Amino acid sequence: MNFSGWSRITNQFLDSMSKSKFYNPFTKPNQISPKFAFLTLVWLVTVTGLTVAMIEYSNVPGALEEPPSNWPVNSQISLSKDQATLVLFAHPHCPCTIATLDELEKLLARCRGKVSSYVVLVRPANTSADWGETAIKRTASKIQGVKVVVDSAGILTKSFGCKTSGSALLYASDGTLLFQGGITLARGHSGDNAGRSAIQEILYGRKPELTNTPVFGCGLLDSMCTMGDVN
Repeated sequence: MNFSGWSRITNQFLDSMSKSKFYNPFTKPNQISPKFAFLTLVWLVTVTGLTVAMIEYSNVPGALEEPPSNWPVNSQISLSKDQATLVLFAHPHCPCTIATLDELEKLLARCRGKVSSYVVLVRPANTSADWGETAIKRTASKIQGVKVVVDSAGILTKSFGCKTSGSALLYASDGTLLFQGGITLARGHSGDNAGRSAIQEILYGRKPELTNTPVFGCGLLDSMCTMGDVN
């Protein structure tokens, strides 16, 4: 469940408590019903615990990536022969990936003409043809310079060894892997980050501080996302 879900629960709780026979807004502090006080305490502890858990989860990266050090032979997508190629793998229903696409758009705007870019949208086996028609695909399709590719059954994704939505791979024109990782600070968080900075440095011919960063997102081959859904 995402933060909006917890917000709805909190509002429902407060509404139900306000209608409870134990609650009276004009009651003096020393006359508050013990049962009302206990229920309020339980609510505060629960909400605090869930909030902390959600924050901690947002900072937990996905599974370790295992991309090939050289561009896969007979790949369904083409390696550019005159500039670097950036491939970003995305789950069409992952809400965390919206922030990743925002960062991708910023990156490409700053590196116009320096990189060939793909967004690979995974469609797991046993899902319908329109399963991937979501805001993720619509957003990716609007980013200038990006080619959107639908990866049926995750065949292409597996060949590149990617496991988490938001995984970005940068390859040189000779097929050498230059960078692997994510381009967000945490799950669903936009803003300056080491991954985007590293790719930009490489594309401008400078040596980056990092060539491997954590990826924050849902499992690419999962039919459902743990952080909610995108329609």
